This record gives sequence, structure tokens and C-alpha cells, in this order.
Amino acid sequence: MLRLARAGAVVMPAAPGFYHRPKEIPDLVDFMVARMLDQLGVEQNLVSRWKGEHQD
Repeated sequence: MLRLARAGAVVMPAAPGFYHRPKEIPDLVDFMVARMLDQLGVEQNLVSRWKGEHQD
């Protein structure tokens, strides 16, 4: 992974966040898919982006 990262690859482990309080497995899948789409610059509406501690 280090060699890939040094070559410019993005290493993104499948480590879903739990701060959005997922209720089911599909919620965790949506979280990871949303992060992948964010990385690719693709708009998504699966999960809201974190905007800091005081989200509206």
C-alpha cells in the first residue's frame, strides 16, 4: 500500500463511519459508496457530507 500511495494511488480502506448512526447494513454500504463517489468528484445524495460540529 505504501508503494501504491507513493505512486499516487488513493488507498481507501473500507472503514465506514458510525457518526451518522446507521441503522442497517445498507446504510453502511451507502456511506462507503458516497465516500468513493466523493473521491471521484461525483455528486451524490446517499449521505450528507460532514460540515463540522454544528451542522444545520
